[in-house]
Amino acid sequence: MMIKNNRKLFDILIIIVLCVVMMLPFLNNCVLYTGVDMGFHLNRAFDQYKILKSGHFYSPINTFSLNHLGTPVNMVYGFLYLYPLSFWMLFIHNYVLATYLGIITILVIIGIIAYWIGNKFWKNKNKALAFSVLYTFSAYTFDIFFGSFSLAQASAMAFLPCVAYGTYSIFFTDKKDWLILSLGMSGTIYCHLVSTLIYSSLIVSIIIIAFLFKRITINNLVTFGYAVITTLFITSFFWLNFLTIYLKNHSINTPVSSNISGYSVNKFTEALLNSILGLVITICFIIVLLNWEKLDLRSKILGILSFVYIFISIDISNGFWHFFNKTPIKHIQGVIRFRVLIIFLILVCIISASNYIFKNQTQQLLVIVSLICITWLSNCYTFINNRNQNNTVSNYYVLHQSTPFGNYRINNNKDFEETTEGTYGGVGNLDYWPNTSLKNSNSLIKGEILLNHKEQTIPTKPIYNGVIFHLKTSTNEIVKLPFFIYNGLHYNVLVNGNDVKKARTKDGCLKVKINKGNNVIKVQTRFTNLQKIFACISIISFILLLIILVINGKRLRVAKNKAKIF
Repeated sequence: MMIKNNRKLFDILIIIVLCVVMMLPFLNNCVLYTGVDMGFHLNRAFDQYKILKSGHFYSPINTFSLNHLGTPVNMVYGFLYLYPLSFWMLFIHNYVLATYLGIITILVIIGIIAYWIGNKFWKNKNKALAFSVLYTFSAYTFDIFFGSFSLAQASAMAFLPCVAYGTYSIFFTDKKDWLILSLGMSGTIYCHLVSTLIYSSLIVSIIIIAFLFKRITINNLVTFGYAVITTLFITSFFWLNFLTIYLKNHSINTPVSSNISGYSVNKFTEALLNSILGLVITICFIIVLLNWEKLDLRSKILGILSFVYIFISIDISNGFWHFFNKTPIKHIQGVIRFRVLIIFLILVCIISASNYIFKNQTQQLLVIVSLICITWLSNCYTFINNRNQNNTVSNYYVLHQSTPFGNYRINNNKDFEETTEGTYGGVGNLDYWPNTSLKNSNSLIKGEILLNHKEQTIPTKPIYNGVIFHLKTSTNEIVKLPFFIYNGLHYNVLVNGNDVKKARTKDGCLKVKINKGNNVIKVQTRFTNLQKIFACISIISFILLLIILVINGKRLRVAKNKAKIF
C-alpha cells in the first residue's frame, strides 16, 4: 500500500515538474503575446485580483477593468479559471510572471485530474501517466493556451476526463462513479459555458453507444439522474445569475452566434497536424488504424467516435449543420470547439490500444511522451521568436489612447495596467452592454459625460462592486454617468453621502441629480437574498460532493486490502 501511494505521489511530482519545465521558455522571456482573447481574460483576471485584494471572493460586475462600466461579465461567463491567475497576482507584483504562474497552476490541475481519471479507467499507472502528459502538452493545448489565449476554454479541459469517465462508468461499469460526472460538469460550467454544450455532445454519444449495446437500464438512468441533479445544485448560483441577466435584460449585446459550417478537408488536415494532434500523435493514430484488427472493442469504438467528430468538423457535414443551425446548438460558435474532443478521444484510443500495437509498451510510451515534450518546447521557442516583432501596448497606447485589438505584446506592468485599467478596445469589450448604448461606445469607453454644457472626461475610481465619481458643476443638473444599470441587480446610489433614488437612461446608464459645487457619487451593487441562498446551496453541495468522493475512495481502498488478505 505504501509503495502504491509513493508511486502516485512520485507521478504527481513528475507532472508538476514537467509543467514548470515546459513553461521555462515563457518564464525566462516574461512577455505575454496575443492570443486574440488575451486582453479579455487578462481584464477579468486583474478584476478578480482586485476583488480578492479588497477582501472579497466574488463580484457580479466588473469595475476594476473592462472600462469600469459595471458590466455583469462574471454573471454570464465562467469565473473559476480566474482564481489561479489572481491568486499569484496577490503575491507577485510582476503581473506577467503571475499570469504565467497561473497558467502553470492550470496545467498542473489538468495533468493531475487526467492522471487520476486515467488510473480509474485503465487501472495502470504507466498508462495514466502517459495519458496525463500527452493530454496536458498536446498541440491542441499549446494552441488554445497561447495561440488564441482562450484561458476559459483551456481550463475546462481539466474536467473533460471526469465527464467522459463519469458517464462511461454509469453505463458500462459496476462502480457508477456519477459523482465524478457531476464534478466534471460543474467544473466545466464554472469555467466555460460553451464547453458544457461540447462535452454534453460526448455524453449523448456515450448514451447512444450504451443503447446500442443494451446497457440502458432503469438503475443506470436513475444514477445518471443523480449526477444531473447534483450538478444543478452545485451550479445553481451560476444559473441564477445567468438567467437574471438574460431574462430581465432583453436588449443586451450578446456574443454573435453565426451559422456553423465545417472546414474544407485541406484546411482541417492542416489544423489536425498543427493545432489538434501534432505530427507525433498523428503518426501514432495512423499506426493504431493500421493495426485495427488487433484492437479490442473498446479501442475500436473510441477510434470510430473520433472519426464521427472529425466528420462533423469538415464541410462534408454541412447538411447536418444546416438543420442544427436552427437550434440552440449554433451557440457553440463553430466546429473549432470540437477539437478538444478529437484530441481527447484519439489519445484515449492510442493509450487503450498500446497493449496491442507496441511490443515494449512502457518504453515506447516513454518515447512518445518524450517526443511530445520536445515538440512543446520547440513550439515555445518558435512562438516567441515569431511574436517578438509585435508592437507593445504602451507604444500603441501613445498613438491611439486604447489597447490594440490583436498582434501585441505585454512586456511589463505598465503594458499590463494599460490593457486592464486603461481604455480597453479588444475582444469582449462590448459584451453584455445594453444594445442602446453601442452607438455611444466611444464616449462611454473614454468616460466622457456632458457636464456644465460641454463634453468632459471624468475620472472613475473603481471600488468593490461599484465606482466613485467626483464631479464639480456650476449649476444644479441631471447627469448621465458612464456606468451601466441592469435589471435584476440591486444598486445603492449615494450623492454626497445621501441615499438617492437611481434612474436609468434609455441607453442603460446611471442618471442622477447633482447640486452646484463639488459632488461625490458612489454607486454599488449588493447581493440579493436569493443570490446569497443559491451561493450557500452551491458551496454546501460542492463540499458534500468532495466529502462523499473522499469517503468512497477510502472505502474502496479498504475493500481492496481486505480482498488481498483473504
